[in-house]
Amino acid sequence: MTERASYYFDSYHERWSLRHVFHKRRIDSLAQLVPTPARVLDAGCGSGVLCRLLADRGCTVTGVDREPARVAWCRLLVPEGEFSSGDVRSCQLGTTYDAVICAEVLEHLGATDRQVALHNLAGHLRAGAILVVTVPSATYIRLEPAWERIRAWQYGSEGHDDEAHHEIVAPAQLEAGLLASGCDVARAGSACWGLIRWWVARKR
Repeated sequence: MTERASYYFDSYHERWSLRHVFHKRRIDSLAQLVPTPARVLDAGCGSGVLCRLLADRGCTVTGVDREPARVAWCRLLVPEGEFSSGDVRSCQLGTTYDAVICAEVLEHLGATDRQVALHNLAGHLRAGAILVVTVPSATYIRLEPAWERIRAWQYGSEGHDDEAHHEIVAPAQLEAGLLASGCDVARAGSACWGLIRWWVARKR
């Protein structure tokens, strides 16, 4: 089933649902990792909720997503931002940023493509800038069959986040990939009761 372009926006702003609690906590935690004001690239910007939050805090935001419908939605939600269709492995925007964010994207890629993506995203950072990466924890991915049942119970046949291909990304593997991309890990932690792992790495 295809996820609607506004999925994360709707989940973030609706009330009294499990997905609202999860996605609001996840996105708010992620926003706190980005210094403001800054020039920010959100690689895999989805429904643009994070871009809207950062723009409201004085950031200049750029977003890339491979789904044209999401790009069109983001342009409506954040008209002052710049949004385009592209793949995190190959997009070339011709500029550098103070921060690049790649949230819940890399788990959809195999190990080789994941490293290609990290190299490409690091290439969009100025020296001293930060790369913020998040992935679902191993626990989250192992519980995916339960998430599917919960979503079907709460939302029926409504479209939701694509769970067709998630790989467990080992923390040590991701940290090695960041180092190989020219970024030193500055901080690491978790959000959403340990279900989301995050890293902040600084470009050498």
